[in-house]
Amino acid sequence: MNSAGLTNDQSEALVNFQAITECWDNSIAMQIMRKHNWDVTAASNEYFAFFSAEAQMQDRNNYDRPEPRQEPPIINQNQNQAQQAAPQTESYWSIKSWITWGAKGIYSGASNILWNIYTFVKPPVIQEAESASARAFVTSLQNLGIHEIPPFSIRNLSEVLQDGQSINRPVLVYINSRDVPAGYLREVICHEVSIALIAESYLIWGVDENSQDGINAIRQLQVTALPTLAVVQGRNNGRPQVLDRLEGCASFDTYLEFLERNSVQNVAGVDPDLHQERLIREQQDRELEEAERITRERYRAEELKRAQIKKEQEEEMRKQQEEEQRRKQKEESIGEEPNPGPDIALISFRLPDGKKIERRFYKEKQIETLYDFIETLSLRNFEIVTNFPSKVLDQKQITLEAAGLFPKSIVYVRDTS
Repeated sequence: MNSAGLTNDQSEALVNFQAITECWDNSIAMQIMRKHNWDVTAASNEYFAFFSAEAQMQDRNNYDRPEPRQEPPIINQNQNQAQQAAPQTESYWSIKSWITWGAKGIYSGASNILWNIYTFVKPPVIQEAESASARAFVTSLQNLGIHEIPPFSIRNLSEVLQDGQSINRPVLVYINSRDVPAGYLREVICHEVSIALIAESYLIWGVDENSQDGINAIRQLQVTALPTLAVVQGRNNGRPQVLDRLEGCASFDTYLEFLERNSVQNVAGVDPDLHQERLIREQQDRELEEAERITRERYRAEELKRAQIKKEQEEEMRKQQEEEQRRKQKEESIGEEPNPGPDIALISFRLPDGKKIERRFYKEKQIETLYDFIETLSLRNFEIVTNFPSKVLDQKQITLEAAGLFPKSIVYVRDTS
């Protein structure tokens, strides 16, 4: 320890404090340093920032001030000459410390006044860099059980845009909708591949649509559909500029293509207006390709429809031909209608639509002949029933005479479809 009872480290800290503050009064400097446990930075901060001139003058009385200069005792001439030749070091530094202390007090007092005014009038965005809306969105993802999420910033959007400008990275702004399913957030937005691409090339900021910052972002970015993912750059006028956007719940492949197209490798150092123009041209090209694709699909659909109609027409014609052929075969098996005679049975048919048809048959013809005759009238799904007693003629191999239909009878054709 030295004569003042200080260790080497304390002596070095005291010298550094006095060099920084120009407080050459050892007693004052030592008391401030002891108060802050010989921390030069903390002691200097108190000296410059927290002591107003009035407070310093009051506190000055609490420190050990140097004793006022005493009148020198009467000494001999040689001693007097020696004292006059020697500089009054202690008194000199004491006076200088008083002057410096007062100047510093005035400066720190004015600084405190200006700081209080700035703190009072500065906008909330500057007072608090953290966005409650952004933090709430990150919390909502975690509440869904999504543990791996993109590095969403919880600062205000203006701060994030400034960071993007300083490191030359685009900013992804994601505005979520309450209608977005949790599966989309988990399998698209928070997919591990998406997280890797975002971490490599972007800063990202996200909010919900109904939050205060979400409402402001929707207005600033002129959002027309939700959810929205926008690539944004900050501008010198403080307003964000949208370089590209993806609206709605896009597929995972479309989402990745969007991230790759707007990555830092593709937009870094590019003029925003030129980049926007390029994106507009690419969008126009995509729309043209989509229109051409729709036209091709419409033409292909029309071709398929025409082919289907043609096929159905051919099928209908084939059925008609088969029906005509079957009708002719049945007419041949029935034979021509015989003239009236003793071996002829007269059958009167009552059709389902109420019409009556009479025809003569040989009494040796089978019941099946009656069914064949009705089928030549283009009827299907029917059965023939006697009038009284009501009986279905389902034994098609017996003759008309055996069935009791000779010499004449009335039968009914009943629809069974």
